[in-house]
Order: sequence, then C-alpha cells, then structure tokens
Amino acid sequence: MDPFNCGEKIVMNFVHSNMLAPGSVITADRHFSSPILAAILPDTFGVYYNGTVMQNRLYFPGYKLNNYNPTHTERGYYTWAFNERYSVFCSSWLDRDPVNFVSSAFGACPHDVVRGYKPEDRHYESRKFCAPEMAAKYNADMGCVDKSNFYAHLQHYAISATMQTQGF
Repeated sequence: MDPFNCGEKIVMNFVHSNMLAPGSVITADRHFSSPILAAILPDTFGVYYNGTVMQNRLYFPGYKLNNYNPTHTERGYYTWAFNERYSVFCSSWLDRDPVNFVSSAFGACPHDVVRGYKPEDRHYESRKFCAPEMAAKYNADMGCVDKSNFYAHLQHYAISATMQTQGF
C-alpha cells in the first residue's frame, strides 16, 4: 500500500522533477499539504515546506490545537505544537475562521499581518492582527491565489453561458 496520498505525490514529483536548490521552500494550500510532507522533504530533498492543512489530516494534532471556541476568541489568537523528532511546526490560527498550518521552514513566532476587517454595520477596513510566522509567510507567498480562484470561477460561468447560447 502506498503511504502517500495524491496531493503528497504531486508535491514530491514536483520537487524531484524541478531539482530545486537545497534550502528552497515549497508553499502549498491544504489540498497538497500534510505533516508527512513537512517531515520528509527536508531529509529527502533538502527542501522545506509551508502550507495550510486540514484539521483531520493524518498526523496533524488538531485535537490539541483547536481546543478553543472561535466565537468567543479574539481574531489573531493561535496555538502551536512542535515535533522535535521531525522539526515540524503545526499551528491553528484564528483569522475569520480557524486556519491550520504545517511547516518545516518557519516557526510560530508572532508576526503582524494586515487583513480586511468589517466592524458591525460599517465598510471594510484594514487592520493589523497577530499571526504565527508560518501564516504570515504563507500569506505573502500565496497572496494571488484568492484572486486567481475568483477569476477562474468567473471564467467557468462565462464558458457555461457561451456553451448554452451555442446550443451545446
């Protein structure tokens, strides 16, 4: 039985086929992330890993990290855990919703991040929130993902509308 899921295989094939320089950092979203990757990549390829991860992903200590009530906890709060054997940090950070991270590249030192904030009955404004280092680096490296997903969503509907009008 293969110990890696599809997302993990994609990342490992990418790292292997692109011959990344030792010390490089791979940043990926939750579909490709796992604590296993963060542990294996530095020893196997000399490449480090940082990304979001699903709470129920194998070996993610979600039961330890997500033991707070998001509705009664201030935005910017986070918890973290460190696996000494594999030098992997895991963190749960409360942005608007809880976001989980796994990283072999960055730790959990506090950093300021600027995020959109909407007070009751007011317009959006920017405000600084505390975040673990791995979240700040992830946001800096993956900043364009939200926009590209948004545009892909618009493109999907444009193609669907065109196909319907042409009788497909």
